[in-house]
Amino acid sequence: YLWYDTLQQLNDLARIKHRQSLRYAQYSTFAEKEGLHNQAVLLRAISQADAIQCQNCIKAIESLGGIHHIPVSVDATMYDTRRHMQIICDEKSAYHSEHIHNIILQTLNEGNRYIARMLTWSDASDVEQILILRHELQRSNTADTIHQAHYTVCPVCGKLSDKELSTYRCAHCMTPHEKFLIFK
Repeated sequence: YLWYDTLQQLNDLARIKHRQSLRYAQYSTFAEKEGLHNQAVLLRAISQADAIQCQNCIKAIESLGGIHHIPVSVDATMYDTRRHMQIICDEKSAYHSEHIHNIILQTLNEGNRYIARMLTWSDASDVEQILILRHELQRSNTADTIHQAHYTVCPVCGKLSDKELSTYRCAHCMTPHEKFLIFK
């Protein structure tokens, strides 16, 4: 019972990340069908980042003695790719501004710095994804069609980076860049 609230929060986050990962993969496939390769690459990278974060939540739940149940997946409603990217931005922004801060504070108050660190990584990755999505949405309003999508995802913590801004080690978990997943 010591970690009951933390386990509930982690289960909620794992379910959210699981559903988002599957939905964003569907969005990526749809973007390819629309001929929007750069956007499809970004959506695949975001999907993978969220899948890694979901797995991290599941590992944390199990390390605290909890049990995680994979949620039922529902097919995503399809719009155009630009709308999908805006939906992702809105969802991640809402979760960042309304929920994650309180969850991190709660885990710190419970003395569980491991979970707080993992949640902080997840939140920081989401913020970076929001910034990249906003940049890509802004780019789609201009005539910049030369852009080559190139993203990396840390296989340990799920941090997404634009390849141009990538470092030699993950800023969150110190994983060497040679292990990063590359999306281009």
